[in-house]
Amino acid sequence: MEIAEGLRIGIADLGRAGCQPAVRGSLPRTDFGILTIAGGILGYVKAGSMASIIAGSISGVLLLLAAWLMPEHQAAGLIIALIVSLLLAGQFIPKFFRTFKVMPAGLMSVLSAIGIIVAIAAWLRK
Repeated sequence: MEIAEGLRIGIADLGRAGCQPAVRGSLPRTDFGILTIAGGILGYVKAGSMASIIAGSISGVLLLLAAWLMPEHQAAGLIIALIVSLLLAGQFIPKFFRTFKVMPAGLMSVLSAIGIIVAIAAWLRK
């Protein structure tokens, strides 16, 4: 089974289980979490980087947890998403400006910046 197929099946299972995001901003964190996990896996497959798979998995799972918490515990979900996004931005934005490589630094820089903006905007609207 390919990674993309497994992710698609996992997302479909979440929808059937009633884990639909109830708060605007949850879906981007779900997508960000899945992309972060996939990026960690890709870093491991392409470069053999255990650090990529560990950091990508931990960050991605925390972002998925934040999205899952949003309907019932909005403040906790937003805080988790903001902290993870800030940590990822702190890692990838400087790396992007050093290397100017789109993958993974450029993509993760953009995604983490979007994560920060979405979390702050959602916090201000709550």
